[in-house]
Amino acid sequence: MKTTQDSHAASQVSIGRIVALPLMARILTDTGFQILFPFISIWAQGLGVTTLQMGRLIGFRNLTGLAAPIWGTLADRYGYRRFLQAELLFIAIGQLLLAYSTVRSTQIAGLMLTGVATFALIPTLQAYISTRLPYEIRGRGMGIMEYGWALAGILGVFSTGWIIERINWQAPFLLLALGMIALSFVFRTLPGRTSGTGRSQPGVSTSWLYAFRQWLMDAGIGSTSARTTLFMGTLISYGLMNTVFVYGIWLSAEYDTSATTLGTVALAMGFADLGGSVMVTFFTDRIGKKRSVLLGSLLACVALMVLPVLNISLTASVIGLMLMRFMLEFTLISFFVFASEQAPGSRGAMLSLTGAFSFGGGSLAGFTGPWLYERMGILGPCVTSTVGMALVVLLGLLFLREADTARRP
Repeated sequence: MKTTQDSHAASQVSIGRIVALPLMARILTDTGFQILFPFISIWAQGLGVTTLQMGRLIGFRNLTGLAAPIWGTLADRYGYRRFLQAELLFIAIGQLLLAYSTVRSTQIAGLMLTGVATFALIPTLQAYISTRLPYEIRGRGMGIMEYGWALAGILGVFSTGWIIERINWQAPFLLLALGMIALSFVFRTLPGRTSGTGRSQPGVSTSWLYAFRQWLMDAGIGSTSARTTLFMGTLISYGLMNTVFVYGIWLSAEYDTSATTLGTVALAMGFADLGGSVMVTFFTDRIGKKRSVLLGSLLACVALMVLPVLNISLTASVIGLMLMRFMLEFTLISFFVFASEQAPGSRGAMLSLTGAFSFGGGSLAGFTGPWLYERMGILGPCVTSTVGMALVVLLGLLFLREADTARRP
């Protein structure tokens, strides 16, 4: 009996480490991703560019996410742990180049490198956890890892504002880079390739060629509902990122907020994101996936239109931002849950394509958000995001089908 208990305890320690280290990686990488938005004016000043130019650079950076399925295919073939270590190192190198290079082209290259490696890391982490965890706790483990996004806003972005004011704008990138380098070495303690898998491991990421072929051949992905789902991913991501791109610029310009204050605002956004995530766990399965997406999108439209009305004080504006983020986070997570059931026989291909379409929406927001704000204030991004979310509601009512009817054309 003692031997059995010892074996069970060892297994629990191993599972805990398998979940904890990816969660730490998500917190660090999501912090590096999120800090670009509230402090965009500070980064622009540090790099010697305008906020409009910085927004465009971040938009180009987000386009590198379209290459994520290629990296995922290589990780499937050669091992997830090896690629996780490399991706963490690449992010760290990119952040150091961005913060400490004095050559503009090298700074831009560093920003692009962080994008390539960040967007490659997330599906590799998902694939690694889904491969290593037992089926009965796999969903729980992957769900815990996804809390990294909210925790990055609560802990990482808030700390960034404090660090900028007391040290300089480069220090957060240095600290994140050092953390990722250390974590890359710690990842060596995780189990490597599963024995007997050969040169191919099952995973979330798929190659573009395979995903496209599956899209054409699989009746689920080829259905009207599934094709509409892909396009809706672009609209929802655009609706979220179009306002996220500019809220730091907006609050700095109209309320003269300091870096510490912006960090506090980001902390509030993190709690709003966490609330939206928790709301999904309580309501989405109960009321239905499609209904959650449509209800969330409709309420997001209301929140987006209320936001300019609340532009009367910093406190009111932050409340409006929290309401907007809460509803958009609920909508986005509900959407991915819905998308995962649109093609049960080829979830990897469906989610890979959905992610690619979502990256496209976020990239477009990098170009339109700052441009609209310069011309119309916060009303500009809010109106265009509202139009996008209203289209989500319309398309959903006309074409979306729940899982049991999604295969009909």
